[in-house]
Amino acid sequence: ESIRILQDPDNQTTTMPGTENSPTAYASVIWNKETQKSYLAIQNLPPPPTGKQYQLWAIVDGTPVSMDVFDVILSEDGLQEVPFIENPAAFAVTIENIGGSVAPSLETMVMVGNVG
Repeated sequence: ESIRILQDPDNQTTTMPGTENSPTAYASVIWNKETQKSYLAIQNLPPPPTGKQYQLWAIVDGTPVSMDVFDVILSEDGLQEVPFIENPAAFAVTIENIGGSVAPSLETMVMVGNVG
C-alpha cells in the first residue's frame, strides 16, 4: 500500500527539514488533491519531551491550520495518514502539550517546509 501511495503521480511531497530547535529532524508530507489524502513520513524525529506531543500544521493563506497531534512512529513503511488540508503553502511541526494547541508555539517549531 505504501509503495502505491508513494508512486502515485498525483502526489505532491513537501519536505520539512529541522529548525535550529532540532537540526537533525526530518519528515515529509505527501498529499494528493485528487484523493484528498495526506500522509506524514517521518525520517528522523526524536521522541518529544515527557508531557508533550508533536503537532502538524498546514499554513493556508498565512494562517496555521492544525492537522492534529501525532506520535513518532518509525514503522517499516513510515507513513501515517493525517487530515487533508486544501491549498497549503507550507507545513510545520511544533511541540505542544499533550492534546495539542489551537495555535502553534513558534518557539517550539522543530520542522518547517514550503510547498513547491
